[in-house]
Amino acid sequence: MREKIFIRTLCCLFVAAATCGTLMAQGGRTVQGSGKQIVLPHSPVVIPYRDDDTDSPDVMIVIAKNLGPAGNTYATDNGWLVTGSTDVTFGGPDSVGVKFTPTVNCHATKLSAAIGYIEGTKKVRLGIYNESTTVPGAVGTLIMDGSTTVIPNFGTCCVLTKVTLPAPGAALTAGTHYFLVATSDASATDFGGAWAYIPPAGPVAGAGFGQSFNSAATGNVYDAEWTYYAVYQVQGTNP
Repeated sequence: MREKIFIRTLCCLFVAAATCGTLMAQGGRTVQGSGKQIVLPHSPVVIPYRDDDTDSPDVMIVIAKNLGPAGNTYATDNGWLVTGSTDVTFGGPDSVGVKFTPTVNCHATKLSAAIGYIEGTKKVRLGIYNESTTVPGAVGTLIMDGSTTVIPNFGTCCVLTKVTLPAPGAALTAGTHYFLVATSDASATDFGGAWAYIPPAGPVAGAGFGQSFNSAATGNVYDAEWTYYAVYQVQGTNP
């Protein structure tokens, strides 16, 4: 089973262990990764979805997102592992991709993900990839990416990790499947973080609801999984 992180708040979501390898801790949060278990301080915070674009007035459209519908929430202490190959606690590398499908021809210019920092060098990459031509539903090749060192601490409210791509951005075709993928930067192989997610709660326009994992546990090969969806947003211009 691929490596991932699941940290459960006592007053938050109930998750079936058979679905995503959950461990439940009394009085704290339990992190699972690379056969290791540690207990972190307990946090009861649950964050409402936000669609805040006040810091980017030049963005024309939202291409895809998992920030709604209104009323749904995601927990700050639940997520998938995003780690480098030398991460000291969880091992790695682990990366996560979320599948989405634009409804119009466009260029992706701003990538946002609810990724939180846990340990190591504070640097992570977000990129747009196409879908594999040999494994349907899995990540293919890189189109364009970028890195950032501005990453909120895991478990805090309520800032997304963001990357702005060089102009004109990644060219996307309407009706085609793509992935937003998070990886550790090549200069941050000791990075350890987690991408917050929410269990299925009904369709979200443009989200695509695809999940694909790449980890040392799977031989660094992406494959599709469809249960828990990372919180993200892809913005850009039309066209």
